Amino acid sequence: MLYALAALLLLGLTYTLFRKWRVERQHPPRGKFVEVDGQRIHAITGGVPSGSKPTIVLIHGASGNACDTAEALMAPLIGEGHRVIAFDRPGYGYSQRRRGGWMDPAAQACTLSDALKKMGEQGPFIIVGHSLGGAVALAWGLTRPEDCAAVVSLSGASHPFPGGVALYRKIITTPLIGKLVGWTLIVPLADMLFSKAVAGSFRPGDPIDNYAARCAIALHLRPNQMIPDANDVARLRGYLKHQAVAYPDFVPPLTVMTGNRDYTVGAKIHSYPLARKVPHAKLIKLENCGHMPHHHRTDEVVKAITEAVA
Repeated sequence: MLYALAALLLLGLTYTLFRKWRVERQHPPRGKFVEVDGQRIHAITGGVPSGSKPTIVLIHGASGNACDTAEALMAPLIGEGHRVIAFDRPGYGYSQRRRGGWMDPAAQACTLSDALKKMGEQGPFIIVGHSLGGAVALAWGLTRPEDCAAVVSLSGASHPFPGGVALYRKIITTPLIGKLVGWTLIVPLADMLFSKAVAGSFRPGDPIDNYAARCAIALHLRPNQMIPDANDVARLRGYLKHQAVAYPDFVPPLTVMTGNRDYTVGAKIHSYPLARKVPHAKLIKLENCGHMPHHHRTDEVVKAITEAVA
């Protein structure tokens, strides 16, 4: 029995390492790197700084990377005259995450803020956060409001939510066995469910053409991303319980944009209460739209971002 288990784990490790190598060959870094506190942070940049229009910073959600927001929004925002920077959050894509304790949304926001300074970028910025990246954008506005010309929460997570997390996330955040399973068994299982998971994030619509390849979503099928992602999602509810108390004191201009049929980050739990708690917030509801408005309703999202400061 032990020999069979060892053989299974070895087979899983071999598959995982091969999958990681292949995915990184298929989707190499598209941007530049900057070091912050010993972490290499990866950013995709475009456009040139403008004295009259603020630079826009894009922050992706769970299981994703900078390509998701950059693919949808970078070209049209550059066309509006903005410089645009899409970050891989620490632990995602090609950005490293420091060892030690969990990096909560506030810690991630501070790291990305420091990365902008290291890159020589001039603020204040329009900070746009999608999904879990919305929690990071809100934390940025709370902890470093001087950085923010405006904040846009795009289908953003903002409040504690009912229910649990996916089983695989529970497993790989379990002490002792989590990393072992994460580096041996989870990736082969996740690979089999990959297409179904991608389709689910776009409900009630369909994924855009060739979404997974265009946005390098398979980079998630690496333990060095899946493990930080699992920790982020598993601990997010407890973190948002405390962050939500501070929303009435939110200083930067805030745009809250959500699809009314978002089945991933429900508007009634997150976006609507956020808009009520921040006195000056602007709420934009997209009818018959799910969790991916930057891909399904790009023109409206671009308009909301470019008008966020006003």
